[in-house]
Amino acid sequence: MDLDEAMEGSKDNRKKIEEVQTIFEYRCADSRDRGWVERKVANGMVDWYSEAGINIIRKSIVGAGVFATADVVDGLMRGIHRKIILGMDKKWWPFRDAAWKGWLPMKFAVQVNTHADARLKKGADPDAVVHRASDVVFEKHSSINCGMGHASDVYNDLMEFVKGRLEIKAGDRLIVVHDEDSMREFLKAVHAFEGEDPRSFIKPIVDHVEHVKRQAGKIEAALSGPVPGEASQSVNVLAGFQLRDVNWVVNQGITNYRTGEVIRIDANAEVYTVMDDIARMNATILAMLPNVHPEKARRVEKQAPVALLLCSPNVPHPRNTLLELVGGEAASMATPGSVFALSGYDITSPTYPFGPYRVLSIFYAVKHLGIKDIYLLGEGNGEINAMELKMMRDPIVRLIVEDKEFGVEVHRVDAKKSERHTSLTSVDPLARDALIEGRRAFFRKLHPKSQLNKLPPERLKQLRTE
Repeated sequence: MDLDEAMEGSKDNRKKIEEVQTIFEYRCADSRDRGWVERKVANGMVDWYSEAGINIIRKSIVGAGVFATADVVDGLMRGIHRKIILGMDKKWWPFRDAAWKGWLPMKFAVQVNTHADARLKKGADPDAVVHRASDVVFEKHSSINCGMGHASDVYNDLMEFVKGRLEIKAGDRLIVVHDEDSMREFLKAVHAFEGEDPRSFIKPIVDHVEHVKRQAGKIEAALSGPVPGEASQSVNVLAGFQLRDVNWVVNQGITNYRTGEVIRIDANAEVYTVMDDIARMNATILAMLPNVHPEKARRVEKQAPVALLLCSPNVPHPRNTLLELVGGEAASMATPGSVFALSGYDITSPTYPFGPYRVLSIFYAVKHLGIKDIYLLGEGNGEINAMELKMMRDPIVRLIVEDKEFGVEVHRVDAKKSERHTSLTSVDPLARDALIEGRRAFFRKLHPKSQLNKLPPERLKQLRTE
């Protein structure tokens, strides 16, 4: 059986679309996140859901540490608004109450995933949709834990880099950063920072469970808007007022790069999305690959990416897409591990500077990971121009990009116009066999809450055996 045929849906079996689900995935910038296997799984899953009458729309938000800073949350909210407006033309109903006659229900899910060397305690039910935090066990000093646990150290290096070089006009004054006090003035003028200690502008991850819960909670609070009786005219609160009746949910989890498993730790046990199915199939397939296979081995090696990617959220599978566009066949085999990535609606908004963890990520990628090539990947010149303007108008990022010692080169890539290269992984017999057998095993043990149970019995049998 041809691999593409094995991992794609059947056009002949597709039902009439009865529901629309839009997924916003917020995942880490770490170059080991995702891979070719997950891409094949995700594409197949979208097709199979379509066969079940569900139209899946996926958008990627990528950032180091998955911090829910104002820039990221604002971009997410604008992304939801855009999808709602686009859905009006097709009569997609985004609200929690029953859809009007002739309209299709439209649901939104935000999936926030940090990553760590985590597993379930012995005795915990691996088939449970969500788990208690107390059921999760961590390897504290593992190399696959999120590097943002060392964010304070990176900030200190950034501070040394900008001293005497970073300056900004604030009214009639010229602020030149040379110590913590002048850095506080700079952050207040450029980033609306209101704290006393500029080091609190960046906070490291201490506890992965508490961290992802806190970030998901911030997103949930923003989407909910203020409690009745509270008065505020802030942009995010007003946007929250507009979204509070929209049918959305925020799920949270911890991804283990070693196994591909995602442990959800939210309170939404009744909510099972396409992301749960993708995670389960991805883990099933990775378990069938030998540990030395690049798709598996590169997930646990120390990351050594060759590129930093700034990407529009409208480009699917940002890392794989970049490598197909610019790297050819050899680079396509290098995922995961080749591309440190940042993506989101804020990335393509040139009217305000990068948020704190975006800035820190760019510095970390160039200074600590030694990356020399930055790629701006968008759909058309408009998005690419926006990213380039944002990068060069941000005072700190401009310093990084223009520093001669770093020797960074910026490349523009149009996803609409560039020729794509075929991945050699598609003819890798080990990957091919693992994908096909993993798909069969997944459907043999299909989770009872999966919406793929809506597929006709004969189609399910086919997916379990062929």
